Amino acid sequence: MDEQKRDRLKGILDEEMKPVQTQLATVEKEIKELKEQQSELISLIKELVKK
Repeated sequence: MDEQKRDRLKGILDEEMKPVQTQLATVEKEIKELKEQQSELISLIKELVKK
């Protein structure tokens, strides 16, 4: 495959990947928030169990 064709295909792939990368960043952020909420819930449950 010649370099020009390869560069064109790479450009197309990069464009196609942009929405996927955006979605991935959103999912990673949501996972982080859920882990924080999980930690808070575990702490609350531990407090309730002590009482």
